[in-house]
Formats: sequence, C-alpha cells, structure tokens
Amino acid sequence: MTMNKLLFFIASMAACASSAIAQPARDDAPPPQSTDPRIVIELFAEHPQIVTPTGLAVDRAGHVFVIESNTHFRPDNYKGPAADRILRMSDTTGDGKVDKIDVFHEGTIATMDLALSDDGWLYVAERSRILRLRDTDNDGKADKSEDIVTLDTTGTYPHDGLSGLAFDFFGNLNFGFGENLGHPYKLIGKDGKTFSGEAEGGNTYRCNPDGTGLTHTATGFWNPFGMCVDSFGNVFAVDNDPGGSPPCRLLHIVDGGDYGYKFRYGRSGIHPFVSWFAELPGTLPMVAGTGDGPCEVLDYESDGLPAEYRGNLLSTSWADHRIERYRLTPKGASYTSTRETLIQGGQLFRPVSMDVAPDGSIFVSDWANKSYTLHGHGRVWRIRMKDAPKQIRSKRQLRSIHLTTDIESIDRTTRRKAAKNLVAAGQLNPLNKLLRTSKDPRLQATALQALSLAPGAEKELIRAVAKGTHPEIQALAHRLLLKSGNTEFSAFAVAVPAPVDRQELANYQSTGVIDYLLDRSDDDDPFISRAAILGLRNVAADLLAFDWEKLKSPKQRIAVLLALKLSGGEAADKLATQFLHDADANVRFEALRWIADHSLKQFKRDVERQLYRRDLDFRYFHACLAALESLNEKKRQDSRDYKYVLERLKDESSPTSLRTMCLRLLRADDPKLSVKLLTDLLASGNASLQLEVARKLALHPAGGRKKLLIKIVNSNEFPREVRLEAVVGLAHYAKS
Repeated sequence: MTMNKLLFFIASMAACASSAIAQPARDDAPPPQSTDPRIVIELFAEHPQIVTPTGLAVDRAGHVFVIESNTHFRPDNYKGPAADRILRMSDTTGDGKVDKIDVFHEGTIATMDLALSDDGWLYVAERSRILRLRDTDNDGKADKSEDIVTLDTTGTYPHDGLSGLAFDFFGNLNFGFGENLGHPYKLIGKDGKTFSGEAEGGNTYRCNPDGTGLTHTATGFWNPFGMCVDSFGNVFAVDNDPGGSPPCRLLHIVDGGDYGYKFRYGRSGIHPFVSWFAELPGTLPMVAGTGDGPCEVLDYESDGLPAEYRGNLLSTSWADHRIERYRLTPKGASYTSTRETLIQGGQLFRPVSMDVAPDGSIFVSDWANKSYTLHGHGRVWRIRMKDAPKQIRSKRQLRSIHLTTDIESIDRTTRRKAAKNLVAAGQLNPLNKLLRTSKDPRLQATALQALSLAPGAEKELIRAVAKGTHPEIQALAHRLLLKSGNTEFSAFAVAVPAPVDRQELANYQSTGVIDYLLDRSDDDDPFISRAAILGLRNVAADLLAFDWEKLKSPKQRIAVLLALKLSGGEAADKLATQFLHDADANVRFEALRWIADHSLKQFKRDVERQLYRRDLDFRYFHACLAALESLNEKKRQDSRDYKYVLERLKDESSPTSLRTMCLRLLRADDPKLSVKLLTDLLASGNASLQLEVARKLALHPAGGRKKLLIKIVNSNEFPREVRLEAVVGLAHYAKS
C-alpha cells in the first residue's frame, strides 16, 4: 500500500468513526427483532411525536405516559420546550399506532421515571424530587400535584439521583437513589422523616403512598436505576453501572442488605473495600450479571406473552441495544438466574423504560441515539404475541371488576384490584378459599395480602407460615406478620424455608439469642449470614458484654465486628482496634474497613503499625494503604498514594515484607523507581524482594536494565526463580 493510499484509508476510517459517533437515528434503520418467533416488536410512536424519552407508564385505559426529556444535557442550540414534558399517548383507532397526544404535564427537570398507582396517581421521579400528579377533571391534563419526597443536595448529575419507582401490593412506594457523586444529601419524606449521608454509595427506600413513613431499606449500590416488586413482595433492582469492574447487576433487595459499593472508594470498582460479587463479609451477591446500562426491570405477570414468561424478569440494556429475560431459580434465601436476550436491536435501539399494558403487551421507550445530549430523536415500541390482536382489548379496561372471577386472573393488576374490592366489601370467603385450595402460589399470594388488610388476619398469617406448601407463601406471610408487629417466631416450632429463616434472623430482638445468631453467621448462604449479623446488631447492648474474644471461629468474630460496626456509636467504634490485633488476617482486614468506613482518625497510628507486621501479605498491605488514604481524606481513593509507598520502599528500617509489597505495587515506569534504586534493593539478600526487582526490571524503560538483568542470570548468588524471571526480562532483547 502506498503512503497516499494509507493516508486515505486512515482518513476514511476516521470519518467513519466520526460519523458513527454523531449519527442520528435514521428512519430507515432496521427495527429491533425478537429472538422468540412467537413475539413481535412494533413501532408505536417516533420522532417528532416523541423525542429523547426516559420513563414510561401505561394506565388501565391503555394510555401510554412517557417522559419527553428537554433538560437532560441540553445543548445551547436546542429548540425544544424549556422543561421536561409528560405526554399521554393514545391509540383511539386500535391500529397499534398513536393517533392522539396530550401534554399531561410540563415543568419538571431531569425527569427520570414514572409509575402509576392503583388509585390513579401518576408518580414522577425528578433527579431531586418525587411528586405525584392527577387529572381530576378528565381533560387529559394533570391539575393536581403533590411533592412526596424531596432531596436536598448540591449534586446535579441527572443519572445518579432519584429513580426506580415501584409499588407493592399495598401501594407503598419503593425507589432508588444513586451514588450522587459523593455529594452530601438529606432525603426528606412528607412527614419530615430524614435520612442523610455522604459518599456511601447508592441506597434504596420505601415510603407510604403519600410520602410519609420514609424507611431506608438497603445500601451498597452504584445506581439502582430500575426497580420492581413481584407478586410475593420481593424487590428487585438493576444496578447501573460498575465503572471499571463489570458486569452491571440484577439484585434481589432485602431489608438491611449491603450490596458492596461505596462511592468514597472511587469509581473504578476495584478498591479493596468495594465488593461487587459479595467477596467481602456481610455483603450480598447479584442474581445475575446484566447487559451494559440497565435502566429498567419489570416483573412480567400477565397474559399478553406466552405462558412461560409469567414471573420472569425483563430488563432493558441501553448500551447493548437489547431487552433481556431472566428466569429466576431459588438459591438458598435468594435467587439466581442467567441472562437471555429477548429483543435485540442495532446501534440506534436504546431502550430505557417498560410497562405492561392492560392486554399484557409491553410498551418500551427508546432514546434512539448513543448521545447523552438532546438530539431530537426517540421512539416508543410495543412488544406483543404475534397471534394476538393489534388493538388493545377493551374488556379489561372498561368492564367493572368481577370480584369472584377476577381474583384468579393471570393479570396481576386485575386480580389485585378484585381482591382489594372483596376486602372492602367484607367478602373474605372467596379469598380464604383461594388461599387454601389454589395450587397457584401467585394467586395464593394475592389472597394472602388482601386478607392481611382485614381485621383479625394474624391467625391466617401464622397458619400460612406454619403450614404453607410453597416457600414464597411462607416468606410472604412471615413478612406480613413482621409488618403487624409480631416478632416472636419461636411459637411456630416448624422447619421454615430459607427466605423465612433469613427474615426471622434479621428481626431477632430478644436477649439470649447471641449463641444461636453466632452459629448462623457461619452459614455459607450470604443472605443467611447477613441476616444473622443484622440480628446481632439488634442485640448490640448484650453483645458488648459478651465474651466474643474467646470465639474460635474467625467468621463468627467477623460477624460480631460487623454487628458492632452497624450498631454505631462511640462505644462500638472504640472496639475497632481490638479486632485490629486479632490473630486472623481476615478479621484484621474487616477492622481496617471499619476504621476507613467510619473515618476513625484516632486509630491512624494503629493502622500504620499494621504495615510492619512480619506476616504481611499483599491483600492486607493493600487494605492498610487504603485505610490510611481514607483517614487522610485522599480525593481519589481508588488510586494509591505512591509517594508514601516509595518512602516505605527506600526506608531500610522497613521490614523486608513491607518493602517487597511496596515494590510490587509501584509501576515499573514510575520515574522515581530508578535502576540504581533497584540495584540497591537487589543487594538486600532477600529472595522475595529480589524476585520483585527482577520483575520490575523486565518492564523498566531505562536502558541500564539489560546489564543488571544479565548480571542476575549469570550469578549463582541469586535464587533460581529470580534468575528465571531475569531470563524472561531479557526476552525483550532477543532478535527474531
């Protein structure tokens, strides 16, 4: 190839790359395709009818509410409305295409998510506020607005604020809050209940429908951007994203859960005090890894897709241009799954949000471009069974609910409404019959939740725990008992499934259970061991007087450590250094994490002394450095303080183990790591340190390294493994 041709080729490739980056959504772009031949995806609306859509929700009349973002990285020349709009789209002709669009609401900023409650409110998540809207005069426009939850913070980035709206059977609102780029914040409920924090990572919450009763449920997320609640009351979330440590995660959210991420330890995801796969004690694993950029998770329970999709979770992957399917399999006290692709699109398919229509089809919003900046394109798609009629079936929208028939509907919203109406009418017999005779656990779950609203429900709940034939029903009944204030479970005296076991352990309040909880903290199931730690936290006052130093199991000592850490307070924090002198390295590691997490600066000297341990290994060395950097309030805690490391390396009074770890951590091309310094270290006579010197010389950029490598190879004074490492380094100089 001539130079001119080569330059032309390079220029052409650059032009193609530039075109790919800036390429707008083309009207003739191939549509996304279903991997299941029984299912099709069809275009419902597209630009200019809708541009840059985010959240989406569908009401029981088939209206599709979708957020039109006009504020999400708005360019200077953008000609759209000044604020975000919520459009209400309708298909009045039944041909499967939108033909009527109303502006339901306008004026929100950085609007991310929508959810409709059973009583007709449209809940809206802005970056720093959750509000609810209502159309009281049926003119297609919201005329009533109420703030539910507000977020007081200096954080403004759109993606890591409030989102993930999801209702449970009782109308309680679950939602997520991202890592907020570490900014301090106060989350305030309608009744003034407040949660505050800074740099601890993302969190999930629950509140009453009116915003009162705000409760913190779990922590350790990057950004729980999408959430859902299944028929049994289980909460799931997709965590978006893991920085430099993929994959993104599908998570089962349990009260008191810790999913491992803390913003204060950087955005790389590889800090020693960050856990992405439950590798740290007390943290919880994922159900499955998801595609990149998951924005929504949906528990499908209707009859608009083939029967085997019922109870599956569906998720959007914005960056991988697909909609994914997850079939849950019980695993101990939680679930596991594998990822399957249901819908796959091309570069211009960027699915964000989903919701189920009255006929069981699914509507999907599509950002339609890789650009985060507003670009004027967007689509809404509809997923349905190929042989189903295109028009939205009106029977479920317009008819009055038939109480005793519709409590057995496959469509969850329909049977939930019927069940609640039965309770309101005082007709409990159909629900009791359904609970006791149905072989469908999802129908039983609806009946059980409805019955819990009736007076005197506790007896039926206890019966469901003790005699339930399905683990999910037992776990649901148990949660409802907890909600009613019943925390004395020993009366059941029955073997319970793992999900009930988990809930029971986490809610122990009485004295005299420490030995039992310590025994359960040794469980191999991380959900069980975490629950035992939460139970120990509940009896922290008794734990302080317990002779836990005599425990033979390091895992049990770690459980005590984590329980005391969770209990908080100065009395507990003073115990951190006692664990720092434990004989087991894993216990000491968790003490370092405690000191770093709580910024216990009074123990800085204690941490520094740990670097001089004779049994120092690289993991513990790395943790000591990380703890010191946290106490020193280093801004980027996922990058090491190499100046400090270099000082320890040069200090001849430092133990050889410490100098070896310091050298291992330094980059071979660090300008301060000279060949002279490596030569001096080589003379130490310590085989471990010499081995690290040989490895660094193999990658060192200085020309003088060759002479030193040859010296190592030719000298019998160095151990065999050091000389072999030097041979590897000399391979760079070999001629082909």
